[in-house]
Amino acid sequence: MRPKTYITIAWIVVCLGVLGISFVGCSLPENRDNPIALTWAMLALGFPSSLLVAFFLALLPDVLPSSSCWGLLIMWSVFFVPGYFQWFRLVPFLANRLKNRKYSKQGSGVA
Repeated sequence: MRPKTYITIAWIVVCLGVLGISFVGCSLPENRDNPIALTWAMLALGFPSSLLVAFFLALLPDVLPSSSCWGLLIMWSVFFVPGYFQWFRLVPFLANRLKNRKYSKQGSGVA
């Protein structure tokens, strides 16, 4: 496997770990801070796109139910999808585009 595949798998496993830890006793009243911990962890894992997600969630505070296990799953998904797209689709696309632009400029120089 390529190193990129290992990084992708590791990122997904860590995100699933955050979800699993948040699910531990999610309906118990003493675990009312689980949505907060999940949000901070997913903010770190999906930075900087997760900041946009958090901004839009702050504008619409009653959109996601955060007091249930389903609410945690939905909140996790809302952070996971943009983070995955950012790190494993957008960043490689932009890196390849930048690399191709660099090589095309080097090849068009006058020798």
